[in-house]
Amino acid sequence: MLFGRGGEVAALARVIDDARGGRGSALSLTGPPGIGKTALLGEAVAYAQDARDFRVLRTTGIESEAGLPFAALHQLLAPALDRIAELPEPQAAALRGAFGLAQPTDDARLLVGLGLLTLLGELAESEPVLCVVDDVQWLDVPSAAALGFAARRLAAERVAMLFAVRDDEAETAAGAAGSLTGIPTLTPPPLDAESAAAALAVHSPDVAATVRARILAESSGNPLAIHELAAALNAAQRAGAAPLPAALGARDAAARTFRGRLVELAPGARRLVTVAAAHGSNEIGTLLTAARSLGCQLGDLDTAVEADVLVVTGETYAFRHPLIRSTAYQDATLTERVNAHRALADALTDNYDSASDGGSDGPGEGEVVDVVGEVVDGGPDGKLGAGRLVTGRGTPGRVGSRRDAAPAADPVPAAVWHLALAATGPDADLAAAMERAADQAWARGGVTADAYRQAARLAPERAEQARLLMRAAQAAIVGGQTDQAVEFSRLAAELTDDPVTRGALAMIDATAENFRGRPRRAARVLATAAERIVGGADGAGHGGNSDAESGTAGTLLTIAAGYAWFSGDGQTLGQVAELAGRSAPRAPITAAIRGMAELAASEPVGDPEVGVPPMTALVERERAHPSQSLIDRMFAAHVARILGDDVAVAEFAEAEAARCRAWGTVSALPDVLAGLARGQFAAGRHRDAEATVVEALGFARETRQAHAVDDLQRISLRVAAVAGDEARCRAIADAHGQIADDAAFALLDLGLGRYEEALTRLAAIAEDPAGHVALTALAVPDLVEAAVRAGHPDRAAKHLPRFLAWAEASPVAWPRAVALRCRALVSIEAGENDVERLFAAAIEEHAVATRPFEFARTELLYGEWLRRARRRTDARTVLRSAEARFARLGAAPWAERARGELRAAGERGTQAAVAAEPTAVAAAALDALTPQELQVVRLAAGGASNQDIAAQLFLSRRTVEYHLYKAYPKLGIGSRRELMRLRAEV
Repeated sequence: MLFGRGGEVAALARVIDDARGGRGSALSLTGPPGIGKTALLGEAVAYAQDARDFRVLRTTGIESEAGLPFAALHQLLAPALDRIAELPEPQAAALRGAFGLAQPTDDARLLVGLGLLTLLGELAESEPVLCVVDDVQWLDVPSAAALGFAARRLAAERVAMLFAVRDDEAETAAGAAGSLTGIPTLTPPPLDAESAAAALAVHSPDVAATVRARILAESSGNPLAIHELAAALNAAQRAGAAPLPAALGARDAAARTFRGRLVELAPGARRLVTVAAAHGSNEIGTLLTAARSLGCQLGDLDTAVEADVLVVTGETYAFRHPLIRSTAYQDATLTERVNAHRALADALTDNYDSASDGGSDGPGEGEVVDVVGEVVDGGPDGKLGAGRLVTGRGTPGRVGSRRDAAPAADPVPAAVWHLALAATGPDADLAAAMERAADQAWARGGVTADAYRQAARLAPERAEQARLLMRAAQAAIVGGQTDQAVEFSRLAAELTDDPVTRGALAMIDATAENFRGRPRRAARVLATAAERIVGGADGAGHGGNSDAESGTAGTLLTIAAGYAWFSGDGQTLGQVAELAGRSAPRAPITAAIRGMAELAASEPVGDPEVGVPPMTALVERERAHPSQSLIDRMFAAHVARILGDDVAVAEFAEAEAARCRAWGTVSALPDVLAGLARGQFAAGRHRDAEATVVEALGFARETRQAHAVDDLQRISLRVAAVAGDEARCRAIADAHGQIADDAAFALLDLGLGRYEEALTRLAAIAEDPAGHVALTALAVPDLVEAAVRAGHPDRAAKHLPRFLAWAEASPVAWPRAVALRCRALVSIEAGENDVERLFAAAIEEHAVATRPFEFARTELLYGEWLRRARRRTDARTVLRSAEARFARLGAAPWAERARGELRAAGERGTQAAVAAEPTAVAAAALDALTPQELQVVRLAAGGASNQDIAAQLFLSRRTVEYHLYKAYPKLGIGSRRELMRLRAEV
């Protein structure tokens, strides 16, 4: 019975009821130990099962198995493994690989989460599903990541997911618990006085009034403490006839009570409980096998059950409360823990051996390779030695032997993990086995930082320790564990001077800085590391680096160039270009970096005619022959963005997004999708850009990439500014203060006719001495228009030449068109005669360019000039085109300005006429769709099946069906066939 938890129980019931009705969701219970999280989960399970229509799947984080990839997820899905075959093959393969049921798939990290989501959806077709996950803080990170991924995407599934996590596990919160980012939380408070008293009265009715008051005062409303403090008293103390302990209550009161209960166990039962705490699968057969090897008897299990420590159900066991498990493990001596892990490793290997002797080759066919764990004592003094792993290649169905020893290709991860935990000193063989297990886990989609860290602990040599810590840091950064990655990198750096390893560590540190939104610092970290490599070769007098060192330096400098450019750090960019010239003077990327440095130069002013050609050449080369390197491909995409080559940006982004989706490369998706969104915005597909931003923001937040969140919000800010949506602009800026001075606000001012405000903003950007010289040049067209309209054309004059020079050197047409427009505006003010020639030339360039919004702006300005020149008929033709473009783009204030000019030129009824156009009707219908509905509709209209759409957008099939069901009425259609007919319009 629960007391004082009516609100919490109601919240859990709503989640379950919503799932029953097809509205999946998740909820995370957070709070200190003993506050009642596990009890609330139990209440939720009872509520779901009362209706007898829910399928319940459960898993619990185990402290000793936090580094064993997918252990918790395997426990959750064990009852449903037979349904994996029903999933799309890439997802099925990812799950089988994750659970060791098949060869792992490449880069399956994202596909495991998607496979989980799809599997839950399939299970929910026949009955709603409740997933209950306790002790999240001790989940292995890959399981937590997959569960968090699925929990954020339940949408239309008949699935509820409930989590419980301690809020005092700061270190693990950065890993496993951090995977629940974005999931609503519920924090049960301490019980109020009335509820606490009622709970004590029911659980311990024989406690005297004075004792009851002491318990209630010192338990501080913690339900478990109330129960256990009373249970820890003897009969005389409970009756008030004997004095109470001096310190009844403390923060760990419940743990101290459990500790006392464990101490009272007989030695054999205590050893068995220690093994149970170290074991993770809760399978009784393995527990008994391991415990017997330590001298335990079956009766010791009965003793633990009678002491209310363990609960046995069928072939599984559980601790009566998760705190008992953690207390038992943490309070065990080093010898007790080591012996428990050794015994479990032997038991797991024996079980695997027995299964293999049955004649089956397991999930694959052909030769089976196994690992046998053999622990050898340290010497005649009987002290514990390091675990030694004997590996071998055997015949099919048999465990390998020392006779034909060879590196194991298929280790038994749980046995290896327990051997590693049992080792008390360096062991090269065990370190190698642990690394192989980590490699396999990585291939299965597991982020295995803890496994590599364990391997590093076992490695005897400093160089090996550094290399393995580096791999741990790499795994951590991919898993979004930024703080942990930096710490592993720091430890590794203290152990090595190897330039290649130090370079890899610098990439990890720089990635962490960038994820935290500090790209300028990231660039300097990389440049410093590259300088050590390049300078080291120069100092050695051999004029070059080894291939490995050269490759590392090139990678560092390529990434650093991108960070330096986009953070406006021209000084570091110049340093990077100089180092690249010394390291690889003839490389195309070096030439492009030098071009970037030339464009960003401020003293003296850079020359676009020198900087742009090598950058253009790199983009063209990459388009013709895509690199095998993700870093090189991303760099080419960045260069295309700098050049304003919208077509290349879109091509690169679409191709890279397809690779990321196919390979499950989650960490790259935010930047890749940001590039795609920019391409969509440039092409005038503003709604598509918004939909892409929404998707990318989800991945950016999941992987904790602050820089990507800011970058994506800038795209949203620009879309809102073009639409004239000032409230939304303010809301975005309020939520992301670092983009409050973005140039998009000046564009908003321009659209709303606030020219003085726009000019003030743009002048501050253009004249900021710390500003990015090349990026501020892109604000010049807006500055020119604001200055001319505000009556201060002279304020644009000093900035215009740089933009004109860049536009002239540009490989694409739109900058030249905009430059001609700027010159026309300045010519109007100067009273020159070639205004029409300049506008006409700009229109001609726009006709073969991207960026329809800029085209419409040029038409608007040209039409205004024609009307003022009393050429009203010519003006109406140009203004009609401008108004139609603005309307299609959703640029409301700009379209209204065009309509005002049309009315002034003698036009009537323009708004109604435009609204009646089929394209405008389609645009209005699309505007009614949510971002995800729009993505689904576009793919469906292109002929993709629901399953294909689900795989591409990382949704479940049922969620895709839900979005189509919601979208059809908004589009005025009733079927997929009608949607196909609208393909051209959507």
